[in-house]
Amino acid sequence: MFYNLKIAIRNLHKNGLYSMINLIGMSIGLVACTFIFLWAQDEKSYDQFHQNPKDIYQVITHFKSDGGTESMDLAPGLIGPFFEQNFPEVESSCRIYETTRKYLMVGDLKTESKKLLFADSTFFSFFNFPVIGGNEQELSSTSNKAVISKSLSTELFRDENPIGKEIKIDGLSSVYVAGIMKDFPDNTSVPKADLICSFGIFAGSESQYILELLDSFGGCEYQTYLRIKPNADVSYLSQQATKRQVDNYLNTRSFTLQPLIDRHLYKMNGEPDGIKTVSLFQWIAIVIMGIACINYVNLITARSSKRQREISLKKILGARRKRLFTQLLSEAAILFLIAVLVSLLLSVLLLPGYNYLSGKSLSLHGFGIHVWFIYGTVFVLILLLAGLYPAWQLSSFKPIGEKLRVHKESFFRKTLVIFQFGSSVVLIVITIAMQAQINYIRKKDLGFDREYVFTCNLSMKNHYNAIKTELLKNAAIRDVSCGSGDIVEVQDSHFVSDWQGKSGNGSFNHGRIWVDSSFFKTMHMTFIEGGSFTLVPKEQFVINETAMKAMGMEKPAVGKWMVASGGIRGTIVGVVKDFNFADLHKEIEPMVMRYNTVGDLYVRTTAQDASKAIANVEKLWKQYNPDIPFTYNFLDDTFNRMYQSDIRFGRLFVIFSLVTIFVSCLGLFGLVTYIAETKTKEIGIRKVMGASVGNIVNMLSREFLITVVASISIAFPLAYYWINRMLQDYAYRIDINWWIFALAGLITAALTLITVGWQAIKSATANPVKSIKAE
Repeated sequence: MFYNLKIAIRNLHKNGLYSMINLIGMSIGLVACTFIFLWAQDEKSYDQFHQNPKDIYQVITHFKSDGGTESMDLAPGLIGPFFEQNFPEVESSCRIYETTRKYLMVGDLKTESKKLLFADSTFFSFFNFPVIGGNEQELSSTSNKAVISKSLSTELFRDENPIGKEIKIDGLSSVYVAGIMKDFPDNTSVPKADLICSFGIFAGSESQYILELLDSFGGCEYQTYLRIKPNADVSYLSQQATKRQVDNYLNTRSFTLQPLIDRHLYKMNGEPDGIKTVSLFQWIAIVIMGIACINYVNLITARSSKRQREISLKKILGARRKRLFTQLLSEAAILFLIAVLVSLLLSVLLLPGYNYLSGKSLSLHGFGIHVWFIYGTVFVLILLLAGLYPAWQLSSFKPIGEKLRVHKESFFRKTLVIFQFGSSVVLIVITIAMQAQINYIRKKDLGFDREYVFTCNLSMKNHYNAIKTELLKNAAIRDVSCGSGDIVEVQDSHFVSDWQGKSGNGSFNHGRIWVDSSFFKTMHMTFIEGGSFTLVPKEQFVINETAMKAMGMEKPAVGKWMVASGGIRGTIVGVVKDFNFADLHKEIEPMVMRYNTVGDLYVRTTAQDASKAIANVEKLWKQYNPDIPFTYNFLDDTFNRMYQSDIRFGRLFVIFSLVTIFVSCLGLFGLVTYIAETKTKEIGIRKVMGASVGNIVNMLSREFLITVVASISIAFPLAYYWINRMLQDYAYRIDINWWIFALAGLITAALTLITVGWQAIKSATANPVKSIKAE
């Protein structure tokens, strides 16, 4: 055994260039595989840490309308208790209401906006979010107790024990700290928050309706979770809940139960979503390692003729096939083990940068079981794919009267090169297409102008008109208005139940936002009919084109009545051109806007005057809210954050595509280097006979270029299929144009010419006399 290792190490050292090519390819491939599978494992781990996570389901509400079915992860307040009371398969339920409060206050200390959750008392028995201090059992439905995160405890109380301390919540009653929990982990689809308290806190507040709707089938305000006994028929429960709801005006509404562990990677209707990206990256990892293995096979089989003398002598001297097989296999194993050590070092060094690009907090966990499983699996693949075949091929031929089957091996190598570059071409095409899609999203006309508009909390709402007048006096500020939510990503929704000219019992869900009369001018929206609010009477609506179509209204729609936004009857005063108030993965839905001066202050400025405009708003903020920190946000930043996952996906795809291309080119470089080495004498003779450098380069490059052309012709149909499949996730997407494939082909051809041409030119310009003499 020791002898085999010694000979294997000597052979690897003797063929240093080729060993280094294989070592670099395998090391980089292992690093890429490790990072991809760590990322995939993290994506699949969402909500797996809860007790019996497969038994937890979320109620999904579906609204049927003439335009199709709309789904949302909110449900009526009574649906959870309804399941518990009517179906013995349901063990318990938990309702959650998520909101953002402008500030929390302890004494004179105030925080910036914080995410809050209001939940049933079953929350901490339902989910495994560890409480590290106090008693979470005090969260009864009528208590004013709260559980806060460790980070919020540190922010508000420093090193003091917060248990029993008072926290004032903007717009609500005070709560008293009953417990401290660990900060929410990243891998959960349950809404993250800094403070959790019961619904009773809404009693007597301006948000009293949140408490009242808990006992109603009307509205959809709560995320509702059910813990269901194993082996229960979940589809039957969904059907019965839909069938037995009692509100006649909700007969277009249905419910399904989605496993909590599927919420992150699947759509609300159960269709694949993020899981497609996970699968794609896993395939890329397999392709990268496959290419690294192919490099090894190609270089070993290509150099097999040079090893015939060595193998022949050993066989003549009595070496058995088994011993030769073991020796050759040892070379692959040693090379892999060295690659493992190099890849481990690179993984440790590169992981912080990878975490930054992927937006995750991955770690190798002391090279835990997941990492070692990846390395062990790849090691077996290396031995099977990159070790067994070359070892068998070299140890099988007879030392006398037989030569290796060069033509068959040459065909085999070409096939492997076609696979290498075919995979690279597919990734290049997809990369170009996805970058084009992301650029399309960023530049698409949303139906309003988001540039140079910033928002801040309208805590000074009682003085809104005075503040607006004061701000408009400043030359740095072009327009001022207000809205109840973020126009880039409106999350509030309700349903239209009745309207003028309605036929049948239909209703439809719509986005909902309150704005003032100058909002449309500030956001540069276009009216196709009517105009903004006239304030007489107050109950007025401005709707978008899609809402008008959903009601089947013909122009003019202005002047007609409708019932929306919680049963409020009002008159339509304007119809705006459709605008995107959600991400571009979704089609534009109906939107209904009402008049009010609540929510956020919207300020339009210019690139040159932005700092002055912010300073003016901050001055007035401090005048009316001296104790609350001033924060603001540009709509462009909000818009970019919406597509952060798409941007990160694009970055990672580019990186792993480049890795794949690099490893492919590395193998191609090794092959052309070897071929140039074996044809040293031929090249010298051709030059002596008058062949030009171009002739020599053409001779060495032609075969590889033909192989790459074959790769492109196979890869393009596969790439088209994958692009078309990936773009289906976007309601608004680019066309798959010919230039994407042309650019990918040019890039591939250029990379091949650079890789092959450099070595070919080097060989073609060598002194022919030395080449012939050296041979």
